[in-house]
Amino acid sequence: MTYLLLLQKIREASAGVLTPFMLEITSLGESLVTYLLLAAVYWCMDKRVGQLMAWNVSVGCWLNQWTKRLWKVERPWVRDARITPVEEAVAGAGGYSMPSGHTARTAATWGVAGYSAWKKALRGIAAFCLSIVAVVMFSRNYLGVHTPQDVFVALGMGIVILIVTDRLLSWVDSAENSCRDIVIAGMGCVIIFLPMLKYGCLSNAGASFGFIIGWVSERRLVRFEVRGSWQQRMLRFLIGAAVLFPALTSGTIVLSHIVPAKYAGFFLQGFVAFFIMFLYPLVFKLWENAGKRTRKKIIAVLAALLVLLCGIGAYKTGCHLKNAETETASQEEQGSQVTDATETGEPAESARQLPKIVAHRGYSGVAPENTLDAFAKAVDIGADMIELDVQRTADGEIVVFHDTELSRITGAEGMVSEWSYDRLQTLDAGNGEYIPTLAEVLDLIQPTELGIYLELKDIGEAEGFAVSVAALVEEAQMQDRVLFASFNYQYLQQIREADAANRILCNTKIGDADRLLTEYPADAYGLWLET
Repeated sequence: MTYLLLLQKIREASAGVLTPFMLEITSLGESLVTYLLLAAVYWCMDKRVGQLMAWNVSVGCWLNQWTKRLWKVERPWVRDARITPVEEAVAGAGGYSMPSGHTARTAATWGVAGYSAWKKALRGIAAFCLSIVAVVMFSRNYLGVHTPQDVFVALGMGIVILIVTDRLLSWVDSAENSCRDIVIAGMGCVIIFLPMLKYGCLSNAGASFGFIIGWVSERRLVRFEVRGSWQQRMLRFLIGAAVLFPALTSGTIVLSHIVPAKYAGFFLQGFVAFFIMFLYPLVFKLWENAGKRTRKKIIAVLAALLVLLCGIGAYKTGCHLKNAETETASQEEQGSQVTDATETGEPAESARQLPKIVAHRGYSGVAPENTLDAFAKAVDIGADMIELDVQRTADGEIVVFHDTELSRITGAEGMVSEWSYDRLQTLDAGNGEYIPTLAEVLDLIQPTELGIYLELKDIGEAEGFAVSVAALVEEAQMQDRVLFASFNYQYLQQIREADAANRILCNTKIGDADRLLTEYPADAYGLWLET
């Protein structure tokens, strides 16, 4: 953290003059650039190097996403409140922190290119590609979204994967007319699938399946060669890139109208990878080796496929828009009913569709926040919901308190998690009020009609914390009136696992809706205003 704080001071002292440059550098490790690089090498320069890149992306990015969820290392600004990341970089920094995803993707593409160039004694190209890896790693630190440990662990994993996959491909290539490629592809798909049994549909796993299945399919059915003039190769790349660019920049949005949104990233990544490895090589091999009549047939088949896909997409999108219009009309009708009911003085069931009045930490404008008095006053003024924050004491009691430190509210030193429940009861939370337990607040609200916006404060690795909170709500029989919220998505997953009917709200700084729907599905999102 000391290193990140030093870079942060440099960034602030220089008025962020290098920030735009660093944001451009970090984009060299994102999907669009790395996939286009992989495609250019595979289609137009060196097929073997392209295959090595594909295997490294397949294994490296999948392993990165899996180990992030396994290790659960929080982002720097979560672990240390002094860290302020560059806002524009936060949108691309979702989920856990270690290992760095940008570093993993950069090592799998630019790093492989540099390694291969070095083996061929192309020292200038090797130095350029390896320098890209280095500056992307540094940019993640400079922007405040990853620690040095995050990027170096990702780099170390990438180096190991590169050595293993290079030898693996050499072993497969050393035996012609064997089934080694089928065996390796089958084993790879099984290994990639296994973590999905626990963690669900991982988007990077979609790319892994696409690359591996595309690789073995191309070896068996296409076997194209990198040949032709530089003009022909450039044209080949530009046509393929014209498909990849819209797919990678807006494909998830389109696909989310065709398949459930949480699966859109998985299927899109799978299609892009399979297109790079198999579909496009099949098309350009047939095209380049065909006569005029055959080329006309190819154009006719591709046109028919395009029309079919557009038709399916238009139909699905139309259904989506029709449903949206129906929902809007229903809401307008309900709004009209509310107005009519208001004019006649009669209560309206549909009034629940109106915006909610939520008492933040109770009626904290007139009573000490997060106390029983504040919540009782919220009931008195007719709020729709109360918002509260929960933490866990040293002896395992779930209490309602916002700050990690006790000092602002009580004047005492230390953190809530360091004090026992009995000791906390001796502290004054304001106007003689004490720090209540969640059970006490639930008992107070249960006889009313108020809902509860219940935020689980991020207290790090706290085994059983989320489950205990869910159990208290269930014991009070208030699951249908509680919305569980947190910045720690792992807590929300545990809440949902405890009871699939529990409603969850993901608080986030991520500004990418596609990514939220794919990687962090929830009933609602608490969004950061600036994103």
